[in-house]
Amino acid sequence: TLFRSNGQLSLIDDQGHLLEPVSDAGAKGLLVVSGAGAAALTCLNLLCKLGLNKANIIVTDIEGVVYKGRKVLMDPDKERFAQDTAARTLADVIPGADIFLGLSAGGVLKQDMVRQMAERPLVLALANPTPEILPEDVKAREPKFSTSPAWVPRLMDEPENEASPETSSRTSLVF
Repeated sequence: TLFRSNGQLSLIDDQGHLLEPVSDAGAKGLLVVSGAGAAALTCLNLLCKLGLNKANIIVTDIEGVVYKGRKVLMDPDKERFAQDTAARTLADVIPGADIFLGLSAGGVLKQDMVRQMAERPLVLALANPTPEILPEDVKAREPKFSTSPAWVPRLMDEPENEASPETSSRTSLVF
């Protein structure tokens, strides 16, 4: 399973700096991922093939941050994205993040976490059937927002929060 690269990558490019390497000084261009299953890792592999630097990615899963040296719930596919960091939780890595990619479980991203993200973050809450955070919980932060479940409205700088094919996305199944 992977998201439609044409819709998502145009939004990532709209951030203006994600495809650039992360500087040693901070998290500029940081993509934080919640979920490290087949869907998330396939998306990350695709993004890396399209030019995203792995140094820009921090992956979290049910055990926390995927970091170098971690032994619990690790495999070679996750290890590829392991970072050398002291951070251990999603809450530790979300401050300053430009993009949140959620392919995990409903409710894992909290309002206070979104408030700590970079200005006008891109929030891709794609967990089914309930996204990691609901649109009404992030409106005050004015993020670019997309969800996967058809019943959840998507916010993408649209007048009156109406989604359009150009600004909306859906999870795509690839067999």
